[in-house]
Amino acid sequence: MKGFDNKAQKRLELIRLAEKSGNVSEACRKFGVSRTYYYRWKRRYDQYGIEGLVDLSRAHKSHPLTTKESVVNEIKGLWDKNQNYHWVTQKVNDNGTNIALSTVREIVLYRL
Repeated sequence: MKGFDNKAQKRLELIRLAEKSGNVSEACRKFGVSRTYYYRWKRRYDQYGIEGLVDLSRAHKSHPLTTKESVVNEIKGLWDKNQNYHWVTQKVNDNGTNIALSTVREIVLYRL
């Protein structure tokens, strides 16, 4: 299982022991986990294979407050014309977007 973390390896060992012995409770006692956890990992293993035993990121795939790419592009275009945060913020807001000057500054500094 090269490339998989230690937790995933232990989870796979647990599943294999339970399958081999036919006794989920005993396998869980040996590994110090509840049967609830066993069945959670077993379900993920059955559905996704070994990759299902790796911890998933808890980070959101997208954040609801992320500035839309179209607004970022608008800021870029305006910044190319006039490199003034107040002016760019005002122009973007004049076009119907409600954006803070600090957001414009962050976009200019870190995304352009």
